[in-house]
Amino acid sequence: FLAFGMGAASYLQGFRFSRPRKLDDYLLFVNEELRSCEDWTNYMQRVRENASQLHHPNLEELTDKVMLGLRLREGLDIESIGIHYGTNVVDSILEGAQTAITMGHAKVEIDPNSGNIQRLRLVDPDGFMISSEIIANIFSYLN
Repeated sequence: FLAFGMGAASYLQGFRFSRPRKLDDYLLFVNEELRSCEDWTNYMQRVRENASQLHHPNLEELTDKVMLGLRLREGLDIESIGIHYGTNVVDSILEGAQTAITMGHAKVEIDPNSGNIQRLRLVDPDGFMISSEIIANIFSYLN
């Protein structure tokens, strides 16, 4: 995804990068940094060269999926997470969500045919009202 504006964070071609947060820095970025790039490929090359300042792409991708998935009504696709990241990651996510599940703020959906967990969803409205706390707890188990 690509985001624009002060402090906006993008994730493209396996890299997360952010725009400057302060107005003066952002204007300097727009007027000098972006205009000095002949095309988007040149800009992405600069992002890659500064990759040492970025987080590990797989962890970034996973945390984005967790954060965004749990903020949607359809929830987090646990099956897909298991395929891409492994069962240890799924176990960590479910451990991190256990308190919310026990309190009724989140629920798991199980495939009736296979018996496997398909999705983790927040319960409306209570789960969504405390979504940041639930997600932060899951992140603590992922680290």
